[in-house]
Amino acid sequence: MKQPSYKQRDVFLLFKELPYDFHSGNLPIKILENLYFDNTPSELLDPHRFYSLSDVNGLLEYAGLVNMILPGHTLPGMGIVQCCLRYDNAKDNQYSDCKPSTLFSIFITSLRLQKPCPIIVGGQFEVGSSDEPIQKPSYSRLLTSPHNPKPKLRYSKNDVQLSSEISKDLLKIHQLTNKSRIKSALIYFSQVTQGFSISLQLCYLGLWAALEAIFHPTGNNKAETIARRITAYLSAFDLPEDMESS
Repeated sequence: MKQPSYKQRDVFLLFKELPYDFHSGNLPIKILENLYFDNTPSELLDPHRFYSLSDVNGLLEYAGLVNMILPGHTLPGMGIVQCCLRYDNAKDNQYSDCKPSTLFSIFITSLRLQKPCPIIVGGQFEVGSSDEPIQKPSYSRLLTSPHNPKPKLRYSKNDVQLSSEISKDLLKIHQLTNKSRIKSALIYFSQVTQGFSISLQLCYLGLWAALEAIFHPTGNNKAETIARRITAYLSAFDLPEDMESS
């Protein structure tokens, strides 16, 4: 029997939706020194694995913990997303000022920058002892922005690996001590793409703020200034003619 990759004190972030093509590569995939794109620990989410049918109170209490991090999971017919994020607490955190939740958030932003697949974040918990495996449960239910040009897109192993490199760049920005424009833009974009608002109008305002933070338009016609500066910036890249079909 294959041993699970997790250990006590590891931290998991679970998902209600995250389309991953398992044919593209097996899990886990290393993202950072102590962060992995991993298989969901489904055995820890099964109340019957820890309590017998005769222990009704134990079953109900454990089911409550599971449903706190994945609402409705213990109901009949509910499926499960088979991939998650795992923070390895046994390894040194190379970003000591970042909590697991911060690393999770930055990687989700990186995934969305790489490919805008729909993502719904469930809950987070820390692995405890064998008799109390779910510790410090919390629930966020972040829903990525509703505009997905190609709803059937799926992440691949290559996407995860590229997102890992993006994460390293974003963490450098996150660690900047000064209030730089690029740091502000990252905050605005993260808030929009991770679904702090599911309103397209409010998403537009947030993305506009991100562009303003990066390109710093002045004058009366800021839209024209931003358009010119974006055009000049993108002219250095070899972009496909049809961006929608690429």
